Amino acid sequence: MCRAVPETGTRIGAGPVLHAQRRILLVASRWWQLEFRCRANVEYQPRGQPRFLCFRRPADLPVISFAAGRAGGFLP
Repeated sequence: MCRAVPETGTRIGAGPVLHAQRRILLVASRWWQLEFRCRANVEYQPRGQPRFLCFRRPADLPVISFAAGRAGGFLP
């Protein structure tokens, strides 16, 4: 999504879903610099590594998600 949305979201004939995804990306970029990261991905072509999230109980998921957001630099 990150590579295709900024490039194709502005084209004439792009569907409403693609326009909505691009708008969400632009709004989210105010806080998380997603647009910059997308451009960097196009330039440097990093290889993605799959990540897995393991938890015992569904009640643990909010705490784990918060910790992962902090570790990734998305939350203070």
